[in-house]
Amino acid sequence: MDELEFIDVRELRICVNTVLNTFYTHSLLLHAAKHQPTTRMEKAVEYYTADLDNFFNQTIKEHAQVILSYLLTICGGEMRHLPKYNQKSLLKKLANKVGICVSPEQIVIKRLRDKIEFGGNRDECYTSIIRYLQCSAKADVQEFARLLVVGFNEVKWVKESMGGKRWGQIAEIAHKYYSGQIETVQFLDTVFTLRHNAGRLFDKMMAFARWTGEDAISEQLKAQAEAKNITELVARLSVIHDGFEPGCVTLLERGKTFGWWKDDLASLCQPKPAIQKGGKND
Repeated sequence: MDELEFIDVRELRICVNTVLNTFYTHSLLLHAAKHQPTTRMEKAVEYYTADLDNFFNQTIKEHAQVILSYLLTICGGEMRHLPKYNQKSLLKKLANKVGICVSPEQIVIKRLRDKIEFGGNRDECYTSIIRYLQCSAKADVQEFARLLVVGFNEVKWVKESMGGKRWGQIAEIAHKYYSGQIETVQFLDTVFTLRHNAGRLFDKMMAFARWTGEDAISEQLKAQAEAKNITELVARLSVIHDGFEPGCVTLLERGKTFGWWKDDLASLCQPKPAIQKGGKND
């Protein structure tokens, strides 16, 4: 993926419901634009398609990068629970998996601990992780993400409420996206379906939890899966959550001029940025 500047997402307000609405609406707009027969409006459609591509690169990729920063941070924060368990046997198992034949003190957990400070409360741990992500080379961040995947998937976590396979899935999608194994569309499409052990994903920071209706995400995904066309998609999504990126609403208004749908879909949407400044003390 493109170079990413990691940010402290705790300083933002992020509404994932708006991210989701915007993402799937844009996908259908792009599909509509690219599968139209040649008409006298062909040049206008060409410009419209270019604007859809620009919106994806400028807005939807920003959404993905903010969510990636969040996922890597909370996965690192969850890993702080690991050293509380039977550390020696866990470290030996990790050593076998990653092929590092050295003493337990020198293998994966130590390498993670060398990168960030697992001690203190969750917020202090997040600060350490964010600082590491911001100051490290891409290869080091990739290795950090890979070690998180190993730590969650290859270690027997004692308490079902902590770590384990569900967290491994979260760490794995973050690692794959950052290392360029998957594209933005697959990353976001997968992230919306992931949950940690408590059945949530966006509850680990107030920057997300306060502005995101997590229960509504499942309803939005159901609407997206069942919608047969963009009219049905926007109509159903807007009932569940009416927020859409302002740029997406503008693209909906322009799309209607091509006659691809009859309803005034833009009027169903409230133009609301998915990401805004301010968060920590709000």
